Amino acid sequence: AKFLGYEISVRKDYTTQKNARGETRRHRNGNVILHVSREVIKKKLLSLEAMNVKTRNGKEVWSSKGRTYLIDNEPQDIVARFNTEIRGFYNYYSIANNASALGRSFGCIMRFSMLKTFAQKLNSSVRTITNKYREDDKFVVWYTDKKGERKPRVFYNEGFKRITDLGTQKCDNLPYLFNTPSMSLVERLTANKCELCGKEGNVVSHHVRKLSELRGKTGWERKMLKMHRKSLIVCAECHNMIHAENS
Repeated sequence: AKFLGYEISVRKDYTTQKNARGETRRHRNGNVILHVSREVIKKKLLSLEAMNVKTRNGKEVWSSKGRTYLIDNEPQDIVARFNTEIRGFYNYYSIANNASALGRSFGCIMRFSMLKTFAQKLNSSVRTITNKYREDDKFVVWYTDKKGERKPRVFYNEGFKRITDLGTQKCDNLPYLFNTPSMSLVERLTANKCELCGKEGNVVSHHVRKLSELRGKTGWERKMLKMHRKSLIVCAECHNMIHAENS
């Protein structure tokens, strides 16, 4: 089965192995396997225009190529572009069982594509570019930022190790949200409390047809607008005051 770019299968492995208690178990049989297919890697590299595909003796041969549409960028920006694309692809497929194989295919093609892009930009050779920017087996481009500080931009060298401990991965925790249900008109009336002055006792309900009729010029209008209700539970004194202001 295929899902979200992964090929999903269930492993059938009847080899046995003893566990910590000395019991013989088929510990691999029935495990769910996530696999990154060759076609997914091929499609990604072709979309980035980072490689050519040729057929030799009936077999596909992948070869890296320079990305000519990047040669107008600054060297540090080219490295940053490649780093972002490599990290993004690896992070998405890092839980695959064959994630480490990305380094031999995707990572290798992207590295030589970057070198060839530099060679095209500087009108040089891949060997010359490699020797020029090599520092302790790393590809490092030094540049000066807007503040005048000299900084290094290192090409991706963090590997393609499979991530298995997902329980400790950082994630965004949404805050706990809950909605407090608003009181119904009956509940507000039976509370016997004026919503305008807070006086307890006998109350009545004052209504308006539309909230758009209110201008917020008086205290009771501002109260209704704040509550976003067309009714206001008030005592007799406040009710008389409201009608006096309307007259």
